[in-house]
Amino acid sequence: MDFYVGGAIHRLHNLMCRDANRFPHGELVDSLTGSHGFILCWLQKNSEQELFQRDMEKAFKLRRSSATAILQTMERNELIRREAVTTDAQLKRLILTEKGEELCRVIHDDIVESERRLVAGLTQDELQTLQGILQKLSANLEQGLFAQDTPAGAQGSYKMTERKEGNETI
Repeated sequence: MDFYVGGAIHRLHNLMCRDANRFPHGELVDSLTGSHGFILCWLQKNSEQELFQRDMEKAFKLRRSSATAILQTMERNELIRREAVTTDAQLKRLILTEKGEELCRVIHDDIVESERRLVAGLTQDELQTLQGILQKLSANLEQGLFAQDTPAGAQGSYKMTERKEGNETI
């Protein structure tokens, strides 16, 4: 059996989503998606800066249409508001509402706890290695997605063979 990196990442994503759904917070959080939570906390963390949709697209690797849909939903749910900038009426600054701020405070500890469980048992060196590997994987896909003249498959591909660790195939 072959080991596929993308499959492993997809399974990990599913587990992370399931983990995020286990935190009970009532109506305030029930309508929130994982993406919304990370975006809210990103906006709060960077509230001293003027942030725009293009900044969110870049930070979260989103297409414009996806970012627009997310922001429209967050605006409809009164989590953010978009405010025109005086220098360019087409640019809309992203601003957290009070409800968005409150929600970010509520979920911040959950995000920290999930992250703690996710990396439990990893050393600082392993975390740095993982970060480097994930950045390379992301860059590989971005290069393929944004290369104009690269035929599909021209970058090469590889498969890692599976290995057993305990009772699990990794």
